[in-house]
Amino acid sequence: MTASASVLSWPCRLLALAALGMPLLAQAADPPPTPTRDEEAELADALAQPVYGSSRLGAASKRAEDLVTAPGAAAVRTGGEIRAQGYRTLGEVLESLPGVHLRYDRAYSYAGLRGVTRPGDYSSRLLVLVDGIRANDPLFEAASMDREFPIDVSLIDRVEFIPGPGSSLYGSNAVAAVVNVITRSPAQLAGGQAMLSVGSHRQRKATASWGGSWGDSRVLLSLATENRPGTDLRFAEYASPQNPEGIAHHRDGERADKLFAKLQQGGLRVSLALSQRRKEMPTGAYDTAFDTPAPWVDRYASLSAAYTRAVGPSSTLELLAHEGRYAFAADTLTTEGARVSDDNASRWLSGELRWRYTGWAGHRLTLGVETQRNRRQEIDVDTQWPDGSTSAQRALGSNHRHGLYVVDEWSLWPELLLTLGLRADRRTDGSHRTSPRLAAIWSPTPAWTFKWLSGTAYREPNFSELSYADAVQRRPQGLQVESLRSHELVLLWRPAEAWQLQGSVYRARVTDVIELVARDDQLLNYTNRGGVHVAGATVEATWVSRGGLQLRGSASHQRVHDAATGQPLANAPRQQFKLALTSPTPVPGLGVGMNLVGVGDRPLAGGGSVAGYRRLNARLSYAPPGSPWDAALTAYNLLDARYADPAGPEHRQPTLAQDGRSWALQIGRQF
Repeated sequence: MTASASVLSWPCRLLALAALGMPLLAQAADPPPTPTRDEEAELADALAQPVYGSSRLGAASKRAEDLVTAPGAAAVRTGGEIRAQGYRTLGEVLESLPGVHLRYDRAYSYAGLRGVTRPGDYSSRLLVLVDGIRANDPLFEAASMDREFPIDVSLIDRVEFIPGPGSSLYGSNAVAAVVNVITRSPAQLAGGQAMLSVGSHRQRKATASWGGSWGDSRVLLSLATENRPGTDLRFAEYASPQNPEGIAHHRDGERADKLFAKLQQGGLRVSLALSQRRKEMPTGAYDTAFDTPAPWVDRYASLSAAYTRAVGPSSTLELLAHEGRYAFAADTLTTEGARVSDDNASRWLSGELRWRYTGWAGHRLTLGVETQRNRRQEIDVDTQWPDGSTSAQRALGSNHRHGLYVVDEWSLWPELLLTLGLRADRRTDGSHRTSPRLAAIWSPTPAWTFKWLSGTAYREPNFSELSYADAVQRRPQGLQVESLRSHELVLLWRPAEAWQLQGSVYRARVTDVIELVARDDQLLNYTNRGGVHVAGATVEATWVSRGGLQLRGSASHQRVHDAATGQPLANAPRQQFKLALTSPTPVPGLGVGMNLVGVGDRPLAGGGSVAGYRRLNARLSYAPPGSPWDAALTAYNLLDARYADPAGPEHRQPTLAQDGRSWALQIGRQF
């Protein structure tokens, strides 16, 4: 049995058992005709959250707070807006945020944050949390955001986005931004719900969920499965006498299966997430033989618990614990006729203890300790050559890291708040690192807030970057830690309840940038490329009418260039803009959602640039009042814009064409 199969065989079996047991659980559970006091409070909190906008935030200071006092240019996307716009993945939610652009290489989506995204980094400068718990795996430190992300988008209550350095609270990987995905509660999904979606190119998806009381606990259980058979794709770089047009025939298929369960009782919350995603690679990346089967499989398992308890009138303790397992497997044929079996697996345990104290006048103190034990990190690459000989590349290891942090939110005057933060980390290589942060927040009037932010962040080389090797990639020598120092000025203006405008101006310097490059012998290798300078500005304005119509627009201008040569970096657009409309209509239950994403020209690593694009999505949803049925029709890339994303050095193609117009019809029912 392969390493990845042994690591995650138990989640697959549990997924099957859960699918069979959901109806029995619903029958066995106690009926909830009379909500408990906790349920009433939870439901009231859920109903109080606006459908189209919310200022609640938890990730900027590891506590619930308003956007005004958050130490950053933070933004929130609620579950109501996510569903009204028809976003299908976490990546599409992030793309709606100012200063974020995506690159899709037919395997994964990668987030460019304020213009910074480098080849081979798997968005590892972005830290993703699920309900406050780190979701980046320790093997690739990847910030998953496509269908490999273990939480189905229908289960998201809100997404919190805090751009800028966050290592003073979170340690490694919180370099460019922190994203906190808050999942929905049993009160928000009470009873049974089912949804079926079909779309162009034979795409189909089904979800089923149940939420309610089970004894003294509140329980949520959800299943989701999605299948996209894929279509023919043309890559002129692979044209040959046998394949004159360079067509990959139905090599872009994808299937994702997910289970999520949550149990809440008093101050305790326990969550389980299991997922498996299989994606066919159509692009011939990493010297894969073109137009041959090339499945990539991601498996993820997560079990987490969080407990909160008040200790006296001024103190609160929070305890978080997590066990995670991640595995990646690929079985491909190379252009030389070799069969490559790639099995990578990881297992890790993490925990965090936080203490909050508000007994000192004018101070809110948070003290925390965090630890992560990477119990197993395994890379296993076996190659069988056409002559029958074999070769193997193996790496096996374990390590751990610890962090101690303190944050003091000090109210000097009613209109001036200082946030002072410092974290000390023991890294996985045994070295030590400190990450300070300073935020000064001044609100001279209720409508105006100014923030000055300064901080540092870092990213360790992950196990894959340090250890992976095969026929096309070599291990690096002396790979260094990547560091960032940033300064930012933020303006927040709220002249009325319906209006909000937030703008920021920032500068940052990244040193020892880690990226994947092609060497002179054409082999791939991770290396530190030197320094990168980042400078830019973003602005986002939101208006919400009394009738529920929301208009939001943002614009970003950024310059990202090599510190030594002054040349712009590849895949770093100068301009971006976003527009979104979410609105009810005169017809009861009928709603409209439209969003436009615009990205400017992006330089290519080999010279030249790829043209910018404008992409419009539109959604029409209908949920008749009093009816258990609902429906939605969504058109993606409605105007059929033709555009491409830059490819990495692992591809023969300099650019990769993106999808044209597609549609999806969704039917749902509550039970």
